[in-house]
Parts: sequence; C-alpha cells; structure tokens
Amino acid sequence: MKRLSITSRRQRGFTLLELLTVVAIMVILMSLAGASYYGLSRGAAMTGAVSNLRTAISHARQYAVSRRARVYVLFFQENDAARYLLAVADGVHVGANNAVQLQVSGPRWEPGSLGGGTIYNLDAVPPQSGTVVGNGAYTLNASGVMWGTGDHCGWAVDDQERLPAGVIYENPGDLEAPIVFRPDGTTPDLEDREIRLVELAEDQGETLVITVKGLTGHVVVSSEE
Repeated sequence: MKRLSITSRRQRGFTLLELLTVVAIMVILMSLAGASYYGLSRGAAMTGAVSNLRTAISHARQYAVSRRARVYVLFFQENDAARYLLAVADGVHVGANNAVQLQVSGPRWEPGSLGGGTIYNLDAVPPQSGTVVGNGAYTLNASGVMWGTGDHCGWAVDDQERLPAGVIYENPGDLEAPIVFRPDGTTPDLEDREIRLVELAEDQGETLVITVKGLTGHVVVSSEE
C-alpha cells in the first residue's frame, strides 16, 4: 500500500508538470496567433483600400468616356476618416465671380426639380458642396457654396465611400484638387498625381502609392518602405 501511495504521488506530480507545459505551449501559440491575426487584419485593410481606390479611379475614367463628360475624383480626410467620391460635371458657371446663384451653360434643368439635392463646385480647391434650395431652367440657388466664372458644377455619381478603418491619406494636402478625367479618358494634369496610403499605427510600415499618370490617366500601384 505504501509503494502504491508513492507511485500515485509521482503520477500526480508528473501530470501537473505536463499540464503546466501544455499551458505554456498554449500561451505561446495564442500569442503567435494573435500577432499573426493582427498582421493579417492590417494587411487586409491596406489591400482593401488600394483595391477600392484603384477600382474607383478606373471607374471614373470609364464613366467619363462612356458618358462623354468630365468626371472628378474628390478626396476628403477628417481626423481618422479618409473618404472619396466620384462626381460628374453638369455645366459651367457663366455668371459673376463669387456669386451665390449659379448661372449655368449646359443641360437645361426643369424649374423646381433639384430642390434638396447636393451640388458640387468641382473646380474649387478644396471642392465645395451645397444644398439646392431652388432652381430655374438655367439658374440654381444653393446654400454653402460660392461660384466663380468658369467653375464646373456637378453631382455625385455614387455615395461617398470611406477607406477601411485604420487607413488614411498620407498626403491629404496634395489631394485637395480633384483628379479629373476628360471625355476622352485623359486628364488635364501634365504631371502624375499620387495618392499615398498609410496605416494608423506606431509602426506604420510601408506606404502604398497609387499613381495616376499625367495625361493618359492610367493607374499604377507601388510601395515605399
């Protein structure tokens, strides 16, 4: 009976050692899995941001060609929220500079048909938006926006989109002027335009750069450490 008792204690001690070893291994594996998931989630956010923006810019170019219109890609950033919007031009202001009332040369509007809609001054830097409070055939009153002679007015093609959480523009100041596509798919810009994306983290890692080539409007993606 005594030998059995010693053996039983030894078995209990060995079992406890095994349990501690298993717990230690589980802790290590969980730490590794957490780090891996964090890295994957960050990578997925950046990949999604690049994919979404590249698709939106290509869509803007195709829309300009198919509709024979000027299409603008507008960028916004407030705090940690980076957004973008596609808008199509629908006339040019032919009134006085700094006018509250938009006088347009372009498609005729049915009087009273645009109330409550959001219209953009696409050539203002940064772009301005206003709410339509009333319109005539070739005139429009909107709150919150001023017009200069020659400014293009326009409407959003789709809803404003947000980049995945944690991804922002590194160069928001360079993006205050929209990227513009003309009806033939080219851009008025002689120089390349860059959209630089970074992640909100202490160790931001690489910067991904979406480049819209001057004149041609083609899109290229590259990375910088």
